[in-house]
Amino acid sequence: MSATPYLALILLALAAPASAETAAAPVVSLAPEQVRVVDGDTLDISGGGAEPGRCGLAIAGGERLRIAAIDTPETHAPRCGREAELGAGATAAARVLLHPANTVRVEIRRVGCDRYGRTLADIVLVRADGARLDYGAAMIAAGHAIAYAPGREAWEARRRHWCGEGR
Repeated sequence: MSATPYLALILLALAAPASAETAAAPVVSLAPEQVRVVDGDTLDISGGGAEPGRCGLAIAGGERLRIAAIDTPETHAPRCGREAELGAGATAAARVLLHPANTVRVEIRRVGCDRYGRTLADIVLVRADGARLDYGAAMIAAGHAIAYAPGREAWEARRRHWCGEGR
């Protein structure tokens, strides 16, 4: 696959600055090597110190994070072939954004817990030049994510978005 789409993703992402609220909130700052991409909207923090999915007060190694306010196509249980393809693209885009060549620090701010016990978090990527990038906004701007809304109707809308009307 050509690097051009990923370069475009990075350029789009740089145009989506981090919000002042996220930048001012208490955060845990990690090296990008400490963050593993599960899929476009889920990350694992490496190292020990926390039970995965326990959603405690401190962000710690072994914890699974769900990016707040976005939804990306499913990769582990896709509802259609198109969703699987789009999910693989979102995962690849996340890996590009979080690659140490593109990001020097990953700032994580807990905003809650989801129904599966994962930490909901806002993620800000800090670039070598000091630029700050809101991860969720970057994924939406690049077309790899949509804004998350709860409920069955919203779930159906997401399914139609990723799979089309007839699915």
